[in-house]
Amino acid sequence: MVVKLGGSVITDKEKEFSIRRSVIRRLAGELKGKERIILVHGGGSFGHPLAKRYDLTGGLKSPGQLRGFVEVRRAMERLN
Repeated sequence: MVVKLGGSVITDKEKEFSIRRSVIRRLAGELKGKERIILVHGGGSFGHPLAKRYDLTGGLKSPGQLRGFVEVRRAMERLN
């Protein structure tokens, strides 16, 4: 089973790079002991502000956006 945790559920989108630790703990408790799962998540406050800052929502339009892709990737690694 694949379970996706929305970025707006596990992060505080009002504050960049901010996780909602209590929510993550609660969800982890609910999922613990269930069948084997593949867990994925959205970007929330880690990805969306950077994507907006570098105008990435419409895909690559200029070489200057490449830095944005790198920064979003690094932010997602921090969230993981």
